[in-house]
Amino acid sequence: MTQAMKLAEELAGKSPLAMRYCKAAVNAAADTDITTGQGIERDLFALVFASADQSEGMAAFLEKRAAAFNGR
Repeated sequence: MTQAMKLAEELAGKSPLAMRYCKAAVNAAADTDITTGQGIERDLFALVFASADQSEGMAAFLEKRAAAFNGR
C-alpha cells in the first residue's frame, strides 16, 4: 500500500492532460488489436505534445523548477 500511495502521489504531479490521455490509451488498448492501439497512442501523444502542458513541462525542465500544469 505504501508503494501504491507513493506512485499515486508521483502521478498526481504529472500533467492532468497527459494522464487523461494515458488512461484513454490504456482503456482503448483493452478493446482493440495492437496496431489500432498503437495508432490511438500515437494520435494521443501528438495531441499532448502540442499542448500548453508540454510547453510548460519542457520549460520547467530546462529551468530546473517544478512544472505548473494547467491541464491544457
